Amino acid sequence: CEDPQTGVARVSWRVRAANASAGSAGGDVGDWRRGWFVRDLPVTSGRYYFAVEAENGVGLRAQREALLDLDSTPPSEGTVWDGPGDVDLETLGVGSPVVTSWEGLWDPESDVVSVQYMLEQLIWRKPSITVIKWKEVAGDALQYSVQAPLRIGKRYGA
Repeated sequence: CEDPQTGVARVSWRVRAANASAGSAGGDVGDWRRGWFVRDLPVTSGRYYFAVEAENGVGLRAQREALLDLDSTPPSEGTVWDGPGDVDLETLGVGSPVVTSWEGLWDPESDVVSVQYMLEQLIWRKPSITVIKWKEVAGDALQYSVQAPLRIGKRYGA
C-alpha cells in the first residue's frame, strides 16, 4: 500500500464465506508497513473471499479481493505398489526400470493436483539412503517408470 501524495491513513481487512449464511470477520491493521497476518480466525473448509482495503489521507479507497478455497482434509493414501498393474514385485532384473503403480488417490473436498514419487535404499535399523529425491509425476498417470542406479543385493522402497 502506498500513496505518495497524501499517504495511507488506514488499512483494513475482511474475510467472508462465499456461503451467504456464514459469518464474516474483519478489522484494521495496526502497523501494516511491517507486514501482517490474521490468526485465530475460526474457519472451516470451504470458499472464502479475502479483501484488503487501503484509505489515503483524503478518504479515497482502493480494495483488492481474492478468492480462497480452504481444504482441511488430506488426500487419501490410496494403494501404492512396486511393479506394473497390481503386481507387487520383490525382485528386479539387472538393468530393469523401477515401476511404481498407484490407485485410489483422491480428496473428498478438492482435486489432487500433484503426485510425487521418491526411491530409497532401505537399510536394517539405519536411516534410509535416498536414491531418487522427490519428483513430481506429470499429468494424471497411474504408473511411473524410471531408470535408477540400483545395486545387486540391496533393498529399495518407493
